[in-house]
Amino acid sequence: MQGWKVLAQGGGGGRISRCPGGLIHLDYGNVTLRFTEEDFRAFAAMVEQAAANLNGAQLLKGLATWPKDVAATFSKN
Repeated sequence: MQGWKVLAQGGGGGRISRCPGGLIHLDYGNVTLRFTEEDFRAFAAMVEQAAANLNGAQLLKGLATWPKDVAATFSKN
């Protein structure tokens, strides 16, 4: 994948990459989520909050909130 940059890779085939067009692609199994960088950062903050709640940790004030105009594209690989 020329021009692609792998940002993170995990078990089970999960991968987060940036394509030459600048979008962030989160691939997990046969699902791909595509985000702008801004939307991906908001999504990552939301996942961080969820992970903290799973562990029973208190959420810190001032964490990024999910913007109302976030758009994500779902596609099948």
